Amino acid sequence: MSDAERRCIYVLVHVLVTAGCNGNGTFQSAMDKDQAQCAAKELLWPWMDIAGEAEMRHDALVKDIGDLKRREEQVEASLTEANARAVKLMEAWDGEERGKVEMVKQRLLDVEKRYREAGAHRASLKANAEIQAKESKDQNVNTYYDIRNAGHNINGKAHQGGDLNYAAVKVALESNELARPHCERGIVSEILRDLNIPLNRSPNLSQWKDTNQKVLERAKEQLVRSGPSCCVGFNSFIEKAKSIEETIARTVERLQLAVSTYEEIEKEVNTAYLNTRAEQVTLDKTEKSILKHVDDQGKQLCEMLKKQRSVTERVRSARAQLVGTTTAATALRRRASELTQQAEGTRTTVTLASMQFSMLTDTLV
Repeated sequence: MSDAERRCIYVLVHVLVTAGCNGNGTFQSAMDKDQAQCAAKELLWPWMDIAGEAEMRHDALVKDIGDLKRREEQVEASLTEANARAVKLMEAWDGEERGKVEMVKQRLLDVEKRYREAGAHRASLKANAEIQAKESKDQNVNTYYDIRNAGHNINGKAHQGGDLNYAAVKVALESNELARPHCERGIVSEILRDLNIPLNRSPNLSQWKDTNQKVLERAKEQLVRSGPSCCVGFNSFIEKAKSIEETIARTVERLQLAVSTYEEIEKEVNTAYLNTRAEQVTLDKTEKSILKHVDDQGKQLCEMLKKQRSVTERVRSARAQLVGTTTAATALRRRASELTQQAEGTRTTVTLASMQFSMLTDTLV
């Protein structure tokens, strides 16, 4: 095609497009204007929703990063406590389980050494995550700024400024008659049904962003094809849409970097915690085994003492019986002696009587 032909076609298209508009660059009919504005509003709010989801994810990430210090201190405290327990067990017990305790203590020392040596690396990663999170927030502020200005392009109403976050911009849009619409014959309504806005449905930020941006890009293209390109406000809205898409992409990109960096730190902290916890469980089992062994020995000692006490009781009873028998024998001996003495007295008396009787007999003769 020659340059002359191109210029001819350009002039023809320009004439046809301009014919659809009034001389001042407005819509030719009220219905066209209402449909285009409603479609533009429909496209505006998914951008708001994506920015809002990114804002919430950013705030949650900042909180998680702030909690890292506390979690690191908890891991260090757990390591210290587990090492102290191992030392006490080794000092208190010299039996079969001592070797297990020594191995646990050595593993704990290795975990603690690696964990402390990686502290500087974790601190560097944490600083990077904070920087990336801040950059994401700054880009999202730009997104809100562009969305608010895009609202001005839709109906020409000036905004009053204010904070650039989801809550503030939502109020600003609604106060400027740009509330979330329901378009009866929506130009982009059917396409927007494919959106997957809630971020918690897709843990992968990049995938979430790509999926929704493709839907919004299709909706924007449909709006461009169906809308009156001759109108200044409409064209400005489309231009602003490009800026919104770019800032959203940068917002999520920085957020994804921050999340990935945080997850690297979290993995390291969790690994140290799980290793420490595993050794604590081993210590618990070893301690229970030692206590059971001590308990078994205690039971054996108790049985021995019971048997000893039983023997002692029998000896004591036999001794008491022996004492009783000895006492009775002594009494019997004493009684026998008394009886013997009585018998001796009786015999003496009989002898004397016999002698006297004999003497009396002699006298009578």
